[in-house]
Amino acid sequence: VSLSRVHDPPASPGAGYWLEAVSRAGGAVRMRDLARDPGYSDRHLNRTAREHIGMGLKALARIVRVNAACREMLSPTPTLTAIAHGLGYHDQAHFIRDFRAICGVTPGVYRERMSDFYNEDLKMAGSIPGR
Repeated sequence: VSLSRVHDPPASPGAGYWLEAVSRAGGAVRMRDLARDPGYSDRHLNRTAREHIGMGLKALARIVRVNAACREMLSPTPTLTAIAHGLGYHDQAHFIRDFRAICGVTPGVYRERMSDFYNEDLKMAGSIPGR
């Protein structure tokens, strides 16, 4: 599914509201709460989202939360548990499951590989003679 449709202006004013609400909440939002505000059912909410952005709002919320986790992992300071808790995950297993579904690896493996990628000494070691 292409995420390019997420950035197109939604034809439905409700869809714009829902997209903004998911983004503002960092993905930590319940579909029931989104549907209740304008008086729609969960099913109608997801059907409308699929028409406008090509995926349900729950899938979009998962992507938004995992992207937020990836941004927070740029700093080595917060633990993965703290990141998960800060993003509204109730347990570590749920965070790991969502992260793996989106990124293909666990958060620990992602962070470990990311630190290797951003380590300038490691990147330059192969190109510097005598190292």
